[in-house]
Amino acid sequence: MGILQDGRAQTVREYAPADSLSVGDTFDFSITLDRNRDYDEIIFPDSSHFTTPDVEIRSRSQFKVSEFRDSVHYQLQFFGTSDTTLSELPVLLVQGNDTTVLYTNPVPVVFRSVLAGDEETFRPLKPIFEFARAWWPYILAFLLLCLAAYYLYGYFTKKEDQPPG
Repeated sequence: MGILQDGRAQTVREYAPADSLSVGDTFDFSITLDRNRDYDEIIFPDSSHFTTPDVEIRSRSQFKVSEFRDSVHYQLQFFGTSDTTLSELPVLLVQGNDTTVLYTNPVPVVFRSVLAGDEETFRPLKPIFEFARAWWPYILAFLLLCLAAYYLYGYFTKKEDQPPG
């Protein structure tokens, strides 16, 4: 199988509308392929091609827009804490024994911190707050114990006062 990297008649475009992301944000990423002829198989990137550790694929949908236009839409989730770049991704066009490889452009992903501008470092942990103790459960338990002891005392003293048999 030969690999060709001549894609003059085919173009691949990437779209990532998000301008900046915070940790946990999801964003859309699309790849569109315009071609001038039919191919036996078109292989878009899968999860193994996304090597950026700060990005995870949430969903993937492939569409055939027209006879000579295909696209794939990814919903990605960002977990980075600094600016990163989605590396170039391969799109394979297979025709017989030949394979044409087209690459997307690298896509920068800008990190947007949720911290205020003057607080670029995390604040130290605060000490654990001590809450006032509630005494009423202990008082209630003591009263119930006293009440139970009173009834048991009365039960056994009545049993002893009765003449045998």
